[in-house]
Parts: sequence; C-alpha cells; structure tokens
Amino acid sequence: MKAILYGFIIFMSTNTFANVKCFSYEKYEQGISITRYNARLKECRQKKISIPSHINGLKTIAIGKSAFEYFGFLSVEIPETVRVIGSCAFCRNRLSEIHIPKSVETIGNHAFSQNFISKLVLFDNVSKIGVGAFSENVLKSIVLPKELKRIEKDAFILNELEEVAIPSHVKVIAKRAFQYNKLSFVFIPDSVISIEKKAFASNRIKNVRFGKNIDSIGPRAFFNNELSYIYLPKKLKKISSYSFSANRLKFVSIEENIKVIEKGAFSKNEIDSIEIGSSVESIGALAFDFNPIYNISIGEKVEFKSCQYCKRDERLESFVQMYQVEAKSGDYYFQDGKWITI
Repeated sequence: MKAILYGFIIFMSTNTFANVKCFSYEKYEQGISITRYNARLKECRQKKISIPSHINGLKTIAIGKSAFEYFGFLSVEIPETVRVIGSCAFCRNRLSEIHIPKSVETIGNHAFSQNFISKLVLFDNVSKIGVGAFSENVLKSIVLPKELKRIEKDAFILNELEEVAIPSHVKVIAKRAFQYNKLSFVFIPDSVISIEKKAFASNRIKNVRFGKNIDSIGPRAFFNNELSYIYLPKKLKKISSYSFSANRLKFVSIEENIKVIEKGAFSKNEIDSIEIGSSVESIGALAFDFNPIYNISIGEKVEFKSCQYCKRDERLESFVQMYQVEAKSGDYYFQDGKWITI
C-alpha cells in the first residue's frame, strides 16, 4: 500500500484517509494510544480512514476505549504496530469488513460490536477476545486463534455464523458466546471443560460432538436448536435446567455418570422413549414434559421434584404419581391411557 505525504495529510492508495490532526492520543513508554478521533474538525469528517502507524515520530501501539465509537465509519485500516484494541474501540459504526493485523494481542470488551462485519480472521497472537467483542454483526465465518483458552460471554452473539471451529486449547465457552447464530454442527474439542449458560442457544444445530473432558453444561446451553440425538460426556454429573429443551430429540439415554437432571432439561422435544441410568438420584419438574413418551426405563427410588405453579404434561404427571407410590425399577409403557409395567 503506497502513501504520499503532503504536510500532515496522507492519502492512501485505497481511497482511505489519514490526517494526524484527526487523532488525539496519550503517550506511554513504548508508544502512543489513540484516545479519540477528532471528527469535529472539518477535514476529519471522513467515512473511510487509516490509522497512522506513527504520529510525530511515536509508534501507535494501542487503540483506546471508545476511541472510534459511533462515527459511522465504513472502513478502518489498523496499522501493524497496534497490540491492544480497547473496549468499544470501533463499536457502533458501519464497518462491513475489518483486517486485524498480526501484531494485535488483546481485543477488548465490545470492541467491534454493532457493526456489519461479515468475515473475520484472528491471527494466533491474539490471546484474549473480550466480552461481546464481535456481538451484533453479520459474521458468517470466523477463524479463531489457535492458542485461545476462553471464549468470553456474548463474544459472537447475534451474528449469522454457519460454522465455527473451536480451537483445541479452549477450556471455557462462556455465557451466550454463540447464541442467536445459524450454526448447524458443533465440534467441541477435548480441551473444553465447561459450556456455560445459553452458549449455543437459538441456533440450527443438528449435531454436536462433545469432548471427553466436559464436566459442566450450563442452563439452556443448547436450548432451541434442531438436535435429533446426543451422546452426553462421561464426566458430566448434572444436566442443567432446559439445557436441551426445544430440540428434536427422539430418544434419550442417561448414562450411569449422571446424578441430577434439572428442571425442563429435555422438555419440548420429540422423545418417545427414555432410559434413565441407576445413578440418577433426582429429576427436576418438567424435565421430560411435553414429549410423546410411551416408554420409560428407570431405576428405583429416583426422586421427582415438584413444581407448584408448573403446568405439567398430563401423561408424565400420571407416570410420576404412579412411580412415587411404587418407586420400583423397570420398564414402564403407556398403553390405553395408563402406565403399565412389564
């Protein structure tokens, strides 16, 4: 990219614009941090800008908090000298694409939220992506850094992602990280130990492959998807409330490692048969309600939690009432309007 310098103004060959008068900054030992774009100056009222790599001989190493927030920019060029992009640095603009240079190590909270970015590549130097960093865009594809260890809450919420590769060093996928996208398949690597609340809720997921080390799946983590079957991780001890509710599951087998099934965990699916392992100690209200269940295989002395104000599925309610009297293990079938054992 060529640049021709006339006094303080730089006209870039890609029709972007830079004028050092347009940038306020703070000095640090290693360089400067851009703190604000001076759009009040007439010559700075541009929609496509290029951030200078140096101002007055000082290297630009950071973009400060809200430095370019809400200016209606269509494009921004970030120099290869920048290592830190602060909170909301470019949020609430009209950016349709963004090139984040290899020099960047940290991306702050909501740094690029509320734009129109459709494609994103993050290089391996990035070690932290902040809360809501790319939320409310139109992302269809992303490449995440290989060494990333945590995907923060709301990081990619409200986008149009159809696929995502979770890096093999990620340990935690935080709350709502990928909620409200268009994902159809999710591969969770063995490095992941925790998937938090609503992490993948309201997508189009038909298939999910869980890594072997997951010990926590939060409430509504996969709520409102299109799952037709699942194989639960063997280290999982609890199925959280509504975690797989509102899917298309046909059959559920609860492995021996599961001890607790919380409220609404598998409600509103298409389940006709369930197997509940002998390790299960308690089942929350509405856990399997609103499914066309006709066969239940269950161990003995499982506690069914009550819910005073819940509107229960009549078929499941009649099973619970019968089971609470007998509390026997066995196979139960719904036939001619009632539950029987064989």
